[in-house]
Amino acid sequence: MLSGATVSGGSVGALGVLMNGFNLSGTARVETTFYPMGFFEAKSASGSARLYGDVEYRTAKSSGSYYGIVDASTPSATINDITVPPPYAWR
Repeated sequence: MLSGATVSGGSVGALGVLMNGFNLSGTARVETTFYPMGFFEAKSASGSARLYGDVEYRTAKSSGSYYGIVDASTPSATINDITVPPPYAWR
C-alpha cells in the first residue's frame, strides 16, 4: 500500500506499507510487517537494500539486509528463508 510514497524501482512485498514521502528505488526490497516505511526519520531505501519482517526503520540504507530496529549503527544481517518447500499436507 502506498500513501504519499514513490516507487521508482525495487519491490514491495509481505504487508509492506510506504508513506510520508518514502522513496523506494534501485533493486531495494521492502518486505515488512510492522511500522510503515516513512513512519520514522528514514525516507528512502535504494540500491540493493532489503528490509524484512518487523522493522523500525530509522536511517536510509542502500545495501545489505535488515530487520528489527535499523539505525545508522545497525550492521547488515544474513536472512535465510526457512519456509518448508511444498508439497504441503493437512494433518
